[in-house]
Amino acid sequence: IWVWGRVEKTSRGPHAILFLDCEGFGNTQKDCQNDSKLMALCVLLCSVLVYNSKGVLDERAFNNLSMMVELANFIGHSTDGDTTFPSFVWVLRDFVLSLEDEDGRAISGQQYLESALGADVG
Repeated sequence: IWVWGRVEKTSRGPHAILFLDCEGFGNTQKDCQNDSKLMALCVLLCSVLVYNSKGVLDERAFNNLSMMVELANFIGHSTDGDTTFPSFVWVLRDFVLSLEDEDGRAISGQQYLESALGADVG
């Protein structure tokens, strides 16, 4: 895990910000148990979880996302009886797919994501 920190001045006073960067899922030198432990540590330590994936949204990307959601649900933080989770940001990089609907019309990234997730756009 790579760690970097700094103090930011805000209207509420100084706040410490700590950035953690860890290796991705599916390291060929390690097993999925390593991925689960690393993910658990990240979920427990962070207030914002950034999931960085590369390429098109495929079965592997959704399987990794599903694993993260299940793990987060399992180890959610508890504050006064309320379960809280870190905010989640999905960064999709090196995306090379043409953004078009079934009829060949151009669509936005948001529309593509909603379609890939099976969301009802209305």
